[in-house]
Amino acid sequence: MTETIENLRDFNYYKLNTNKHVLVEYIWIDGTGERLRSKTKVYNNAIQSLEDVEWWTFDGSSTDQAITKFSEIYLKPVCMVRDPFRGDPHKFVLCETYKPDRKTPARFNFRWIAEKIMQEASDSDPWFGIEQEYFMLKRTGTTHLWPLGWPNGGFPYPQGRYYCSIGERNNFGRALSEAHQRACLYAGLKLSGINSEVAPSQWEFQIGIAHGIEAGDHLWLARYILERLGEEFGIDINYDPKPIQGDWNGTGAHCNFSTTKTREQGGYEYIKEIMLPLLEKNHQKMMLLYGLNNEARLTGKHETGEYNQFSWGDGSRGCSIRVPIITKELGKGYLEDRRPAANMDPYLVCSALVDTTCMNGKNLMSLIEQFAESLKPELNFCTFNYIFAEYFHSISRYICYLKRKHGNDYNEMNSKMEQLGVSVGIRLYELVSLRERNKSETKLVEQLRFIQGIFWKHLFGRQAESIERLKDRPNDYLIRDENPLLLKYISEEGHISPAQFMCGILKGVLNASGFTCQVSYQFKTDERGVSYYPHTVFILSFEDARDL
Repeated sequence: MTETIENLRDFNYYKLNTNKHVLVEYIWIDGTGERLRSKTKVYNNAIQSLEDVEWWTFDGSSTDQAITKFSEIYLKPVCMVRDPFRGDPHKFVLCETYKPDRKTPARFNFRWIAEKIMQEASDSDPWFGIEQEYFMLKRTGTTHLWPLGWPNGGFPYPQGRYYCSIGERNNFGRALSEAHQRACLYAGLKLSGINSEVAPSQWEFQIGIAHGIEAGDHLWLARYILERLGEEFGIDINYDPKPIQGDWNGTGAHCNFSTTKTREQGGYEYIKEIMLPLLEKNHQKMMLLYGLNNEARLTGKHETGEYNQFSWGDGSRGCSIRVPIITKELGKGYLEDRRPAANMDPYLVCSALVDTTCMNGKNLMSLIEQFAESLKPELNFCTFNYIFAEYFHSISRYICYLKRKHGNDYNEMNSKMEQLGVSVGIRLYELVSLRERNKSETKLVEQLRFIQGIFWKHLFGRQAESIERLKDRPNDYLIRDENPLLLKYISEEGHISPAQFMCGILKGVLNASGFTCQVSYQFKTDERGVSYYPHTVFILSFEDARDL
């Protein structure tokens, strides 16, 4: 099997003539936020600029960026370079991803907000140099991956001899790294160097000096080229912040950063007096954008600072921010942010640095919210409702049995629906509060806002339309939902409604947070007084809301 796979790694067909057709490889970030996808479109005309390249679509349900029912995701070309595999005149185009309206960014599309921040800070002329580290892994058998050159399942000599090393016993993977360097330069990317790193089979390439949004574009394209070369070499590229536990370096993506003010005389003092205090003030927020599982890498050991503690030093590699000695000597220059993990998104990291240091962090929460929203998987409405419908109808059959035995009494069914909802609501409240780091609100209004916003979005993928207090009944509040998910595919059966289940959930959430209430529902009626089923109002009744 292994030999068969190796024989399939034959890429000698690139040189075949395409008869004046131009092959354009559309490249995008998928629903993991860390991996790339691509597909090829054949053009019958010359491609000279981005204006010659059309928007295209792909199946977002297969990349974890959409659900099957609404699977079309648009690709918007934003950066074009030469194709180093097929050669001229063929092209690579990096794309942003958008939902069918062509306006709403798809999951893990952060380029649009990064570009907005870069444009707003254009007077500061931000420059970046990103040091992208990675591990080369080789497959053992059919599933197990282990670093290239390491004994199968074992460990090599301790690290120290491998950094910028030469020689067969020290250096593993140079051929791939060299091929990557040349392919990137052929493509026109601003790759400025490569070197082997501290751990064996760990490497690094540098992108920069790159201006503004260009840094993110070129890093993602360089990652794509590296993984494509990995296919040919039979090597897997790994960006995990700490792929090997123990006394081995983690994998980062240090970001060197400067602005017009830091590059002018007096720039060193500007970094010390203005930038570093801002970076320290926003340290915890920025860490949310600097890569998943980064706490496993930032331990204060292996050339890192502490994850939860900001630090800086002149020439120090054991802190959050290193200010190079040359910057101190010249009195101007740049700083190195050593916190980002190798799996970070450069659009988030670069825009967070610019926003924090040049705009006092005014967009930082927007970046965090966009990232947090992308971490939530696309909700498959049909599956959600199918599972609930099965439960709903199984209880219906049980109630039919009670009905035959005791007569037309629907109270049992609705009672069971509400009981289930209460238990689900209590557990959901615990999980959502833990995930959002939400402390239990002591005021009812704040708790209701939490339910309308954060809680409703976790449950249904969007906020409830509104929440209001009844003027003539001050102990009652209304939550309006124009198109409740639970009722989208499930119809009422007589006097039995799945909306009763949602009443139980709301009751459970409020009980768990210390607010006792009763919850009921009603449907909106039209001008004829007929119930308008998709619009549901949930009524929350408290004993004395004035004291809450």
